Amino acid sequence: VKKRTSVTMSDEKENEDMSDEEEGAGVVIEKGDYIIHVHIIEGRELKGRDATGLSDPMCQVRVMSQKKCSAIHDQVSNVVFDERLTFDFKNLEPEELNQAKVTIECFDANKLLRNVLIGSYEFDLASIYYKKHHELYKQWVALSDVTDTNEGVQGYLQVTIVALGPKDEQFIHDPSAEQADDGGMFSVMMPPQVEQNPKLLRVSVYRMEKLPAMDAGLLSGITGASCDPYLEVKFAGISQRTQIFKKMQDVQVMETVEVPVME
Repeated sequence: VKKRTSVTMSDEKENEDMSDEEEGAGVVIEKGDYIIHVHIIEGRELKGRDATGLSDPMCQVRVMSQKKCSAIHDQVSNVVFDERLTFDFKNLEPEELNQAKVTIECFDANKLLRNVLIGSYEFDLASIYYKKHHELYKQWVALSDVTDTNEGVQGYLQVTIVALGPKDEQFIHDPSAEQADDGGMFSVMMPPQVEQNPKLLRVSVYRMEKLPAMDAGLLSGITGASCDPYLEVKFAGISQRTQIFKKMQDVQVMETVEVPVME
């Protein structure tokens, strides 16, 4: 069985990120007023901190001296926050922005007792400002417990962060892109303290039989209508596929599709 290697969605994402950073080259951080927009979009697989095995998640965002919180959602592990928080800073020095961090902490909220940390992620604000459109757009991040009470990934958040300085205007994305379902969670940003264990998911494909003639509608009235089949494997937002077999309805494939998996 032959091994098949193809371009993954994460590879494409990395190429896009490289071009984004190139387009952000030449950006200069100036003294002046800055506005930081943080859109907390969604949380998935948030670890439970209650006896029920679930949490009451809320997000707390800290940007330099300012702190704001999202609403609380009761007893869930997957949640759509869709909350936009704005932070205004007057007359910032370039050095202040260079040293600034954006910290997003996800807590299990408690009414009587102290809130319990589920996990957090910290961003370098200057690196976001240097990106294309001065933004980190619809990015999934893995949360870690910085208290070291719990090891490994504690859940995932999808966020957009925009940093706008003097004379900057916010980029408006196409509405279809805004509404797109990024359910794949490809190219998740991992915190440095979480050790990843790379593995491979192997799917062996031997044969495809009795496939329908998908080209029949285009070749109406022409004998010999067939199809050009291939098999695609998707796992955790990464896509791999076999080669394409031209005009065949019964195919001896004999290929192994390999999908990288990070634990």
